[in-house]
Amino acid sequence: MLNMPPLPPAGRYLRDWFWRIWSRRSGGGGMGASYMTAGDVRDFFEVRGIRPTPWEVAILFDMAAAAEKVVADLQDQQERHRKAEQEAQDAARGLR
Repeated sequence: MLNMPPLPPAGRYLRDWFWRIWSRRSGGGGMGASYMTAGDVRDFFEVRGIRPTPWEVAILFDMAAAAEKVVADLQDQQERHRKAEQEAQDAARGLR
């Protein structure tokens, strides 16, 4: 989980936009990580008739980059844990 200060009320709409876009992102093509694409952002706003400012879009992509790093770190941690468990099982069976 990210250790962040509370979000000011004025920025909550950006968080809401981000989570809506993030939960429907199409990037990755089913092969590994799924990144938030410019098309995801465009489609989200187009359907709703919203015209975000350039800085709002930049913040959304900054949020996506942070989220993608957290996801990658968690996946790495899970993989290390899986390997350690496998090594322990192999050692217990005398395979090392």
